[in-house]
Amino acid sequence: MRIAFLGWGSLVWNPAGLRTRGEWRKDGPSIPIEFARLSSRGRLTLVICRESDCSWVTPVPVLWIVADYTTLDEARENLRARENIRRSRADGIGFLLIHDRDTNSNILTQKQLEDMREWGKQKRLDAVVWTDLPSNWDDPPRDCLGEVTQPLNEDNIIAYLRSLPAENLYEAERYIRFAPEQVQTLIRRRIEDEFGW
Repeated sequence: MRIAFLGWGSLVWNPAGLRTRGEWRKDGPSIPIEFARLSSRGRLTLVICRESDCSWVTPVPVLWIVADYTTLDEARENLRARENIRRSRADGIGFLLIHDRDTNSNILTQKQLEDMREWGKQKRLDAVVWTDLPSNWDDPPRDCLGEVTQPLNEDNIIAYLRSLPAENLYEAERYIRFAPEQVQTLIRRRIEDEFGW
């Protein structure tokens, strides 16, 4: 079984324990990715956005790499462990079997999954695995270090970043700067304009 991991954020530059073969490739499927999830340290991270929450998000091509596994369960478990997602939240890891109807995603639409299936066929893959965590902007972590104002939009993201303490702003900047160059989103362009990152 030939399995691919999809990546668009820290997974690409800091794979940690992710077991892969080869290099990250830039011709992945287009997915609606945006800086829309807050970590407990205040970082603003890239996640897939639901159409219902972020209809303004434009899909961008993500990166992909071949997993060093031949079973879907092993690949999913490896990504779950790398992303530090509790086992009870197994739905935080999305997958798609290319030659079957079996899939798991709480975020992507049926059309987006079918487009991914066609992409996977072109790449001669049997399965695709990705981090399937949604935006948490409307329900940020309790220990969030900045001021979160609703709704999720460019102005409120900029205000949030400006509210971070200096050391946490540095962490946020580092994540945004390290994000793959091809992941050009509306919010990323606004952050670059405002902060020069």
